[in-house]
Parts: sequence; structure tokens; C-alpha cells
Amino acid sequence: MFAIPNGGYRAKATAARMKRTGTRAGVPDIFLPVSNGREHGLFIEMKRRKGGTVSTSQKERMKMLTAEGYRCVVAKGCQEAIDAIMRYMDGE
Repeated sequence: MFAIPNGGYRAKATAARMKRTGTRAGVPDIFLPVSNGREHGLFIEMKRRKGGTVSTSQKERMKMLTAEGYRCVVAKGCQEAIDAIMRYMDGE
């Protein structure tokens, strides 16, 4: 499992360098590259427990990833992410 460092605010030069090296808008925050027998892996978009919203680019990216055989979830807080991982690994 690893984090994808797309989020956050950056200086313009840093943002430009990240874009040149392949950073793409909407990619979820965490990826578990393990098959559960039905899906190829699990992407998790982390949001604050209060007020976190999913952007249009995130919704589009998660729809595309789901169509390619990955599970995508939005987790509001760490416990929701842990629960999502456990459900995924249990094949639920």
C-alpha cells in the first residue's frame, strides 16, 4: 500500500514539475495494489470527516478506475479507510 502525493498546495514551479513527471488530477490518495480475487486493487480517496468533498476530477478518475476493475472508495477519516481495506481484503 502506498500514498499518491497529488493533494495539497504547492509552489507553481513544483506543480509544473510534478505535471511534467506524470502527476494527474483526480487520482485517489492511497493505492493497495493487491487483488482480492474479484478486483485488481483498491484506491482510497481520503477526506476530512467534516466537510470533505470529492471534486469532479476525482469522481471522473474513480469512475474510470472502477470500469478498469479496481475498487474505489471515499473514506472520511482513518477508521473508514481501515474498514474499507478490511472489507476489500475479505472480498465484501
